[in-house]
Amino acid sequence: MLIKLKAPLAPCIGRRTASQPNKIERLNVDKFQQQADVLTRLISEMVLCIPKEWTKGSLTIDCVDGVHITYKLKSEGEPGTASISEKLRDLIDEMYVRDMESGNFWIKAKISFQINGDGLECQSSFEYPPPKARTKPFWKFW
Repeated sequence: MLIKLKAPLAPCIGRRTASQPNKIERLNVDKFQQQADVLTRLISEMVLCIPKEWTKGSLTIDCVDGVHITYKLKSEGEPGTASISEKLRDLIDEMYVRDMESGNFWIKAKISFQINGDGLECQSSFEYPPPKARTKPFWKFW
């Protein structure tokens, strides 16, 4: 089965530093490979958890408080219900922990899929918490 990903993974491969403009500093390559690895394994396991009749669906992962993770695997208008395996739960946890360790703090992730013949097309999206307002220290008066 062919899996095509349309995912906002780590976009940054390198950057120029201010101190050495001719040298490119490598960034996020290991993070990208780790994220792509766990996402690929997660999608493969997700496909095993859905009914054979499904042609499309989505896995939604929520973690608003940074502690409790909730997830739903569903498809609108498709017959049957999905059963989330223990391995899929572990992969969801692994993806969340790896992203947090690499500084990718998201509160909601959605992995949508569509099965086309012998292939699978997936698209992932992430929702991030709103930025915190910067407060000035109590001893500053400006």
